[in-house]
Amino acid sequence: MIIKFLKTPFPQIEKPAERFWFSVGVALFVYFFLLVFQPFGIDRLKLNIPIFLTGYMLITLVVLLVNYFIMFPLFPKFFNPDTWTTGKILLMASVEIALIATLNWGYSILFSKYIPIEISFEKFFFNTFSIGILILFITVLASEHYLKFKNRKLARRLNDRIHNKSVVSGKELFIPSENKNESFIIPGNHLLCIKAEGNYCNVFYLENGRLESKLIRISLTKLEKSFDSDAQILRCHKSYLVNMAKVEKVSGNARNYVFHVKGLDFKVPVSRNFPKQIIRSFKP
Repeated sequence: MIIKFLKTPFPQIEKPAERFWFSVGVALFVYFFLLVFQPFGIDRLKLNIPIFLTGYMLITLVVLLVNYFIMFPLFPKFFNPDTWTTGKILLMASVEIALIATLNWGYSILFSKYIPIEISFEKFFFNTFSIGILILFITVLASEHYLKFKNRKLARRLNDRIHNKSVVSGKELFIPSENKNESFIIPGNHLLCIKAEGNYCNVFYLENGRLESKLIRISLTKLEKSFDSDAQILRCHKSYLVNMAKVEKVSGNARNYVFHVKGLDFKVPVSRNFPKQIIRSFKP
């Protein structure tokens, strides 16, 4: 149960501007929370409290910005948005909170003569985690529900577009290959999808009502260009072309969408920047 929860897909903030403003928002939340409620003996500090708390806010902001703009590029495999999960966000947040707690403790030591309360590392760690867990809980819950609702709503709109769209004609499609003896021709409404596999492409199509596939030597980009005249065959993912006329429905979770293609025994992934293209292509 716990393992399943930790492996649950989770949306990742990808745009630089959104990452920046998210970091600013969290830092401001920390500042105003401490300023308004003044927990952990803050109300007894013998210095200007608003100015002093600015240090905690800046520490939080710097740690978040360093994580988003330095650690993410340094470790792209771990921070890959396609494999981002609840477990990873919890691990990342725990490391961030631990670092913030350590820096908060060091910052407070500098002003120890003005602080009439115990300044122990353990206490600062506990206090920082108390606030950090609250922020994490609110962020995880809000973003999960918002993006899941947003993606499902968009998926329903796309399903309506798909079901109301006329099926592509049965004109023949030429599937080229760099090895001429691999090139072949199939009816347009028999093509299901095409998947990139290194320097090859795997073409999935129907023949006499049965699913068939053929591996040909050609890049997906070159193959995509050969279909420029057919608006129904679209690049929906870095590794996939799909015949939109064969898509039965779209489903989505908090992280991404997938196409359910009639006749395929697997789902076709959809990249995060594709939904707008789908909407435009299905406008009457």
